[in-house]
Amino acid sequence: MTLCVFEDKLSRMMHIQDKYPLMAELECVREWDPFEHPRWLAFEVEQELQIRPYQFSVVQQLLENPGAVTQLNMGLGKTRVLLPMLLLELAQSSDSIVRVNALPSIIDEAINYYRSILVASVQHLRVFSLPFNRNNALDQVCSRILSQEMTRCRDHFGCLIVTPQDRNSLLLKQYDYGVKVAALEESFTDVLDESDAILDHNFQLVYAIGIQTRLPDGRRRWKVIMLFLKTLTKGDNSEEISHLTSDSRLVHKESRRLGSIPKFRFLSSLKSHETKLGPALCRRLIIEAPHDFRWMKQVSEEKTALLVRIMSDPHYKHSIKDIQSDPLFAEFKSDILAA
Repeated sequence: MTLCVFEDKLSRMMHIQDKYPLMAELECVREWDPFEHPRWLAFEVEQELQIRPYQFSVVQQLLENPGAVTQLNMGLGKTRVLLPMLLLELAQSSDSIVRVNALPSIIDEAINYYRSILVASVQHLRVFSLPFNRNNALDQVCSRILSQEMTRCRDHFGCLIVTPQDRNSLLLKQYDYGVKVAALEESFTDVLDESDAILDHNFQLVYAIGIQTRLPDGRRRWKVIMLFLKTLTKGDNSEEISHLTSDSRLVHKESRRLGSIPKFRFLSSLKSHETKLGPALCRRLIIEAPHDFRWMKQVSEEKTALLVRIMSDPHYKHSIKDIQSDPLFAEFKSDILAA
């Protein structure tokens, strides 16, 4: 097999036109013992390549220093050479299951590639995958099947390819069902492909325990917010509202598309204007209350001022008491509190 590798090397050199690739082939000298790593030698023969000295040094560093992280430039054979070398070595020397953590965007390509060069080859290294998401049920039957697959993976010197989302979803889903998954108690040796992206804190999985539920009175709350935004950006507002929105020193508005609210932002503090703007917006909302909020027009003139104060004054201490004491206010409590 060593002679086969050298024969492939000579064949490549005969077809090289540029001197730099030719020099790279001449400088590629084997620095590892084929008798100690026969799987690597078989990998070279099957793939018609030769492991570069820097590739061997990187793999050696990772094998001798568990937990180490290595940076490689693109095109230096990380996915095509280094990871297969790690898998072949760890699968036969480690007592735990080798688990490759890959990004969701490349996991399908990685699984197909490893199956083509490691499974459909003399290596016969089995490659397992474990897709799982929060919509999967996790009962005793499912847990038993997962455990059986992990046992097969360990006993047949296989490797497992997963995404961080799959791992976290399976780990956290067991709390939903109260099922202890024996597969998670296996011993794993983790290999992280694209560790900078996998370990980035911006891409952590947000997973809430339990099923999705609506926020209390969510629809009413969003509608109140939209009503205030529309009222604030209308062109035919009352004088006190128009005075603020037309002052370019306080508010910046951009052009609007048909059917949308224009983009705007406050340029300065509203502390000096909130005592006027809040009540003005609430009074305008009561006057122009849409169909879903027509109950506001049923409020008597005597209680309109109280309603405006409850909705606009955050320092008013008797808001809850006044809402509960009035049947109409109590019925539409969510609308008032959303304002």
